[in-house]
Amino acid sequence: SSVYGLYSRWNVITKKAFSPAHAAFCFPTLSHANAVQAYRGAVDAFSTIPPGSPFKIALFSYWMLTLIVGTLVLFVLSA
Repeated sequence: SSVYGLYSRWNVITKKAFSPAHAAFCFPTLSHANAVQAYRGAVDAFSTIPPGSPFKIALFSYWMLTLIVGTLVLFVLSA
């Protein structure tokens, strides 16, 4: 949703001076990445799922994608 918000408001954002409100588009994505990281820690600590299983690989890939996209959006907005 924050990536779509950035996309749909890009013309308006680029014409105005930077505001801390622009960075608010990144917060939900980065907060979600933090929650996924906590979930990964719980799965590692309390489950019997072996390392390298498809579930752990998918969870790691999703976490990295969310983290990278959120970080890139933050850099684009704050540049």
